Amino acid sequence: FRSANFAALEVKRATDRIPAKPGLWPAGFELSVAITLKPSNGDLRKPKRPYVVVWIEDASGRPVRTVTLWGNKSKYFRDLPGWWKFARDDADTVSTVTRATRPFGAYTIVWDGRDDRGDPLPPGTYNVVLEVTREHGTHAKKSVRIECGAAAARAVIAAGSEFGEAPVIYGPRVE
Repeated sequence: FRSANFAALEVKRATDRIPAKPGLWPAGFELSVAITLKPSNGDLRKPKRPYVVVWIEDASGRPVRTVTLWGNKSKYFRDLPGWWKFARDDADTVSTVTRATRPFGAYTIVWDGRDDRGDPLPPGTYNVVLEVTREHGTHAKKSVRIECGAAAARAVIAAGSEFGEAPVIYGPRVE
């Protein structure tokens, strides 16, 4: 049941408040990363869930968006050194992208073409970075460059010790 005054209490998400503008990220386009988290690497103890972070860098290598961070204990964030190097001083971004860890398996992470402030970015070449670490496991960080423009594109992040090959697909959102 929704009362008549409930709408006055709603707050729009950052991604809802900014319409796409001409010359920026194409409306209805997204970038998806399909990751497969590997099981334990022969560790006889019960394997720990991995900490996973995906972020986007512009063509010059400057981080523009932390898409997601799977990890529930901030004291372990420094075990993701590639990401932690720039994210440690940005508590607001860290708190908005952090989610619980996931068990091993296949997942899809989606980026809508917006930066950490929720502003749409221009078309161009972006670097998609996947970094994974696990207690009693190993650390893996791999990336791939992909052109995000008017046409669909595909790339693959090479497999690492903690994850399999990760296809990266850019194109119109599939409903």
